Amino acid sequence: RGNGVNVVKIAPETAMKFFAYEQIKKVFKGSNGHELGVTERFAAGSLAGVLSQTAIYPMEVLKTRLALRKTGQYRGVVDATRSILRNEGVRSFYRGLLPNLLGVIPYAGVDLTIYETLKNWWVPRRSATDRPSVRVLLVCGAISCT
Repeated sequence: RGNGVNVVKIAPETAMKFFAYEQIKKVFKGSNGHELGVTERFAAGSLAGVLSQTAIYPMEVLKTRLALRKTGQYRGVVDATRSILRNEGVRSFYRGLLPNLLGVIPYAGVDLTIYETLKNWWVPRRSATDRPSVRVLLVCGAISCT
């Protein structure tokens, strides 16, 4: 129950997190383009996690409500959305966001710091023009989130 929403939210959440991370890294690097340290990577990862989680949080609320519903309470995702909006208002989709973000900050920070560190470790071991393959990036990502 509610797993369909979970499956649907994973791809956009991850895409937003990585996109935000790359954009935040550019801001942190500034015009001189210096290599980011571990602390800066952690901060960029944490901020990216906060942004993506805030954007996707209404789906997290829907997933939880659908999983914990009483039998027959909602007919599906659309019915649950309408019912929550009608009975509780838009703010209910963000209830509990702050405690959630307090957990996301260290998780996303560590996750993306490790990912970037592994990627940076791999790059110097190849030629300057050799970019990491998708397989290498997937392995870095898999290791960083475990």
